Amino acid sequence: IVSEHHNKDLNKFLLLINSVNLVKNVGNAPANVITPPSMVNITKEMGKLNNFDVTVMGHKTLRKMGMNTLLSVSQGSRYSGYLVKITPKYANLKEKPVVLVGKGITFDSGGTSLKRPQSMINMKTDMLGAATILGYINYLGSIKSKKNVIGLLAIAENMPGKFASRPGDVVKSYSGKTVEIVDTDAE
Repeated sequence: IVSEHHNKDLNKFLLLINSVNLVKNVGNAPANVITPPSMVNITKEMGKLNNFDVTVMGHKTLRKMGMNTLLSVSQGSRYSGYLVKITPKYANLKEKPVVLVGKGITFDSGGTSLKRPQSMINMKTDMLGAATILGYINYLGSIKSKKNVIGLLAIAENMPGKFASRPGDVVKSYSGKTVEIVDTDAE
């Protein structure tokens, strides 16, 4: 006989497996499938399905906020950069939050500091930090956790292009400090 407690534990375990598979599937997808916009859309869909709120900050909002370093990474791509905030719907907002930040570079060619071909082949996985946080928040939402966890996904694609950042460019960061870009592969 399986007790109600064991059923609850089994259900949580199955939900955890679903979230781990989400991370694996997103991480294994090619970069022409997991682009910055599709990563945002996947996050929105999972939020609807699994009880977490999704706030998407796109180019205009990021520019107003002064998130110029994130935007400078995406300048060479046809896709803008995004900062996505995800939080479980049932979080206890009176609790001090734990904030997790994940790197979501859906493909990192190195920008104008182009990587060598053999170093570039697996750069579709440069978004696994953000995917892992997405999986974790997905799990917390699916089990209706009350933990106050905030996930921030910095999503962009680092490509060469006519508007790409160059070594020597100076960008004003969110903190107000200026940053000289020495290597566009060091986002």
